[in-house]
Amino acid sequence: MVGYETPKPEHVTRTSAADRLAAVSDQAQSLAAARDLEAVNTVEVLAAVAAVYGSDFDRVLEAHGGDRNRLGAHLSEATG
Repeated sequence: MVGYETPKPEHVTRTSAADRLAAVSDQAQSLAAARDLEAVNTVEVLAAVAAVYGSDFDRVLEAHGGDRNRLGAHLSEATG
């Protein structure tokens, strides 16, 4: 995705929705901090979701005719 290699978070074994949300939030904040951003943006959230959900995220994109490369290209165009 837009300027990101797929992050490799610690193995996520959490199963509750709250824990998954916390994992995505933590990952997105780490990505934003690494880019010296003052706030988390859509790109960081999507990269975090991709990292936490892995192949499940890829399957959903594929089911809708996309993949990570297409999503990244679309985000690049949208964010200029």
